[in-house]
Amino acid sequence: MKRICLAFFMFLFVPIGFDAYAVENYYYSGNVVIGDNDVIDGNVYITDDTVIENNGIIRGNIIFNDAYNLSITNHNVIESNFMSAPGATVTQIVSNQNDIYGIDNLNNHVLKVQNANMLNMADLIAIAGGVSEMDITDSVLILGDDLSYFTAPIYLNHNDTLFINGTNLTQSCTFLSNIHGAPYMELTDIDPMYVATPDIDGGALKITLLRQTNYSLVFDGPLGQYLDGLRNANADDKLLRKLDNAATRSAMHNVLNKSGRVNPIKLLEPIQIVNALNDVRVFNNADSMANIVPMYISSDEFNVIGGALNILGEVDDNIFARVGLFGGRMNYSGDLDEYHSWLYGANVDVAYMDKDFYVGTYTTFLYSKFSDMSVFDNGKIVKNPSGFTGRFGFDAGPVFEISDEIKITPFVGGTIDYAKILNNHNTDFNARGGIEFTVNTTQDGNKYDAGMRTFVQTDGGIYAMIYSDMLSVADGIGGGINLGALYNNSVLSYKIGADINILF
Repeated sequence: MKRICLAFFMFLFVPIGFDAYAVENYYYSGNVVIGDNDVIDGNVYITDDTVIENNGIIRGNIIFNDAYNLSITNHNVIESNFMSAPGATVTQIVSNQNDIYGIDNLNNHVLKVQNANMLNMADLIAIAGGVSEMDITDSVLILGDDLSYFTAPIYLNHNDTLFINGTNLTQSCTFLSNIHGAPYMELTDIDPMYVATPDIDGGALKITLLRQTNYSLVFDGPLGQYLDGLRNANADDKLLRKLDNAATRSAMHNVLNKSGRVNPIKLLEPIQIVNALNDVRVFNNADSMANIVPMYISSDEFNVIGGALNILGEVDDNIFARVGLFGGRMNYSGDLDEYHSWLYGANVDVAYMDKDFYVGTYTTFLYSKFSDMSVFDNGKIVKNPSGFTGRFGFDAGPVFEISDEIKITPFVGGTIDYAKILNNHNTDFNARGGIEFTVNTTQDGNKYDAGMRTFVQTDGGIYAMIYSDMLSVADGIGGGINLGALYNNSVLSYKIGADINILF
């Protein structure tokens, strides 16, 4: 009896439940508008040519009853499976930004762009993954990226304009491929360092970039005028050759930063090398004398011919001093600049040395007058500038007397290097450590001195010098040779000097 009642109950109520949850089918033809709050879960049957404007959500299958044409303007979500029929077509229509919504599971359809104004082509391609073609009519589109990976045909039919944003362009490239038609094209926001030309060649939209070498156009204001003035003065100027070959603006700025004519503090770097080479010199000789030193200094990109006059000797017990003047002419020929500079300088050095301890200070100054050149500084062109460099060194260490004639002095210390030209100045601090080795002997009335001094700085610089002198006590005159070397930043610089010593 219970089984009979249960069966009757199920027979009575189950059909009612199925009816409550039955999914509705939809039959569309003509113009159909789906509202914002509509959710279409049932099957959608296309029973004639149909135009759908979707503002809601469509989840049900879209089924073609025959070879009908379906056009969709989508403003929201379509997650349907499309069940086509032979000869049936689907077209997605886009006219403004509100229409750029992808349609899931849709392939081999046409994306039709019509009467659109200033739409981004990248947004269109983002919803066109499965299209068989893109059809564009009476529209203005913006291109800003390389979209050559999109290979479906693009048909540009009538009154179409492509604005190509060149903000990120640094080389010739292909923007789009498989184009059919001849739109009006305009390039915008191209870096003025390039002359850019758009062209459709073999169905590909190509942008050709050529370097602009009129620097009044590349750089606004006085800098461009200065660079063009350099070209007028010398068509083969080294700086301009490097600039003309720079492919990007960052590469151009890198070139300019390395040039002393546009970054004047760079002019003083070789002069600081001269200061450093003049710093590496032993002077703790007890004899009071005048020291005349003709010298030659050479480095990777410059050389200096000059000379120094020093007065040196022991001024008090175990206190030695050297005061001198220096003059010379620098000839610089680098990758970017060529110039000459007259150098005028002085040095004041004091050291204390007894049998146990050594402390010394070294101070060198150089004034530089550049000739036959102009530089660009702080928006102005300055002819034949002048600069100042100074170097102060301090060392201290124990003295080891190996014998009456031989001394070895390890030391630690530091240097301060200062440079100033026009409105630019720079100060560098470095610690250093090294060793000094000297030999002093007298034979047959003649004094012989020889020595070496070398140290390493925290900036990686390695310094060394050797010298050898002979002095006739009877005649009060002598001479010798001194050699100095500096290795820093992968560049070797050296100094060759001849010593002429005259006793007071």
